[in-house]
Amino acid sequence: GLVGSEMCIRDRIYDATVYISDPALDARSLSVTVRSSNGVISSSAKREIENAILSKARQLRLKALDL
Repeated sequence: GLVGSEMCIRDRIYDATVYISDPALDARSLSVTVRSSNGVISSSAKREIENAILSKARQLRLKALDL
C-alpha cells in the first residue's frame, strides 16, 4: 500500500511517500521518497528514515506474535 505523510524533525518539515509492495515488509519491499522544505535530503537521512520504518515494523510484528 501507499502511505503519505508530512513530518517535522528538528525544525525542518519533510514530506514522505512510502510504498510497501509486500506485507512481509523487508528492505526490498519498501520504497521511500522524502522531500524537505528546500527540496533536498541527504541519502543518509533517507536511509535513517527507511531503517526507522523497518525497525518499527519488526517491533510491531514481534508484539503481534507475543515474543
